[in-house]
Amino acid sequence: MTGTGNETSTDRSQARWKPSGLWPFTVVMALAAGAGFLWVVPGGPIEGAPAQVSWWALAAGFAVTEATIIRVPVQRDAHTISLSEIPLLLGMVLAAPGALLLGRVAGSAMTLAAYRRQHPAKMAFNLALFGMETVVAVALFRVLIGAAPADSPRGWFSALTATTIAILVSASVVNAALARLRRRRRIIVSVQSFAAGILISVGMAFVGTLSYLTVWNDVRAVTVLAGAVAMFFLLVRVYGSLTKRHDDLRAVYSFSNAANAEVGVREVVVASLREVVRLLRAEQATIVFARNGGRAEVIEMDDAGHVLHTPEDRSHLDALLDIAGRPAEERRFGSTYVAPDLERHAGGAKRSCGVISPLAMSGEMSGVLVATGRIGPDRDFSLEDLELLDALASHSGLTLERALTVEQLTEEIAAKQEIIRSKDQLIAAVSHELRTPLTGILGFSELLVDEAEQLSPDDRDGMLRAVAADALDMSNLVEDLLTAARARMGVLAIDSVEVSLRDLAHTVIEHHGSRAAAINVRGDAGMACADPTRVRQILRNLLVNAERYGGETVEIRVRHDGASA
Repeated sequence: MTGTGNETSTDRSQARWKPSGLWPFTVVMALAAGAGFLWVVPGGPIEGAPAQVSWWALAAGFAVTEATIIRVPVQRDAHTISLSEIPLLLGMVLAAPGALLLGRVAGSAMTLAAYRRQHPAKMAFNLALFGMETVVAVALFRVLIGAAPADSPRGWFSALTATTIAILVSASVVNAALARLRRRRRIIVSVQSFAAGILISVGMAFVGTLSYLTVWNDVRAVTVLAGAVAMFFLLVRVYGSLTKRHDDLRAVYSFSNAANAEVGVREVVVASLREVVRLLRAEQATIVFARNGGRAEVIEMDDAGHVLHTPEDRSHLDALLDIAGRPAEERRFGSTYVAPDLERHAGGAKRSCGVISPLAMSGEMSGVLVATGRIGPDRDFSLEDLELLDALASHSGLTLERALTVEQLTEEIAAKQEIIRSKDQLIAAVSHELRTPLTGILGFSELLVDEAEQLSPDDRDGMLRAVAADALDMSNLVEDLLTAARARMGVLAIDSVEVSLRDLAHTVIEHHGSRAAAINVRGDAGMACADPTRVRQILRNLLVNAERYGGETVEIRVRHDGASA
């Protein structure tokens, strides 16, 4: 059996499925198969058969065909070719219906349980499906062929038609089950998958019809038939491998377009994770990286599209980077191979399997891309899947590096714009501060020049003192600006000498202006080591603030505090 009629039909759901969702279908199919076998299908074999095949021989044939399946990717969906149509059609013409039904169920059960290790609910669904499909095919074949020989045109047409209709019935049931389990699956995807599976299954039905016609006419031709089937199997396997390679290349191209369409770091990461989940049919994809050597960022996406962004200790990223740099055999964990370190660090939520690839940024490993959990018929990630993840990680690293560079440049531009705004604000503030004393200087200067003869000596002296005070304020403001500029450039010189803080305070007060008399100096601190210019500058600014925002009296206290004054 192939694609839609095979056990992989339920395995390849693109969302997590709940076993309870399959039981209604299982029960209905099992009842239909039982009723059909009891009341529809006659019990005897086809008359005129050159040989009769026992149920255990058919069971062996179904077990082998179900174990040696070929998966052919179609639009990232997994369709399988198991060659089970050959024993099905041989059993339809060379065995009793009961032997065929028993052989198919028993042989398939052995493979699904021992080799595939399927979940009980999934295995029950597939066995019920096989039973129903077998009963439908046998019943239709017996009705259509009538009394005609099995090797006549009516015989092989009846066999082919009955098998095709049975395939359509089972495919419809499977797609109904998928519609229940996979609610978000798009209609166009369902139609494409259904059509591809039907074509593959019908093609194999032709091979099965040719096989039974060959055996019917000459039993000895079974050896030639076996060789032809083996050759066909090999060719299809090669075709499946080439198709997967082509599909992987197309996937990388699709991934590149999706990632390049984004600019922001988060948008690039989310687009990359979405494509990894889709292309590798993973339950979860994770990117771990660090910005500028800081804490690791962990961004996860599950197959439902939910995104989780959490910070992580840098040691977590370092451990993953160590694993990502190892050989391919140590970068996978699953049921058939073990990588304990990777499973411990990346197998969150007890994922059944996982693969890891390094993200290269600026020529060195700076992050990792991890895919965990497998949705589909494959229990583990293959080496081909790891190669595909490596290709996706390589492109993700370049795209993420570009996004980080854009983000860094954007932050630098914003910082420079903030500096420009700060300078504009400073210029505006300085202009306002300079305009106040400059207005006084200009006003008094014009009065002294234009009306000097009309002014009394006291008025002239007062105006000159005001001009000198305003000029001193401007000089102090310019000195403050120069000090700030030198400090930003790192060239501000500090000359530490022994000074008297009390004398410096009196010097500042003498040059302070009209309110000097209201300023008191208290304390008897002795000498101190300091830069006289900077101390005077600090005291002057403190006095200006005290005058503006303080009370009527300003007091300067000088005292010792331990080793400092």
